[in-house]
Amino acid sequence: MKKILVALIVACFLSNACTLAGTPTAENSVGWAGVYEGMLPGANSPIHVVLALNHDRTYSLTWQYIGKSSEIFTEKGSFTWNEAGDTITLDIEDWPPHYFVGQGHVIQLDMSGERNTGTLADRYILKQMK
Repeated sequence: MKKILVALIVACFLSNACTLAGTPTAENSVGWAGVYEGMLPGANSPIHVVLALNHDRTYSLTWQYIGKSSEIFTEKGSFTWNEAGDTITLDIEDWPPHYFVGQGHVIQLDMSGERNTGTLADRYILKQMK
């Protein structure tokens, strides 16, 4: 009887410890690596954006100002995860570097890492391509 009780206590402890250590985050539970695409609002024209995120924490970002220029801009580099494991920050200047990572999409955040608000808030979503 004591062996069973000890085994149950140990199993309960290990189960609880595993749950705490493996708290799900976008970084460790979402299939975040992949290519994301969308049309973001711009000051003078919409911006077609493609963001590729790689397992080795590198990215490729391309964008084009629709109706304004045929030029396609590309930036490559690395990114880091925040402590919560739900937001990445690209090592890029002059472009909003923060993206909230969700299931099948990323949301471009503002320059300070906050969600965009207002009537255009839902237009800052890039959807994962399959």
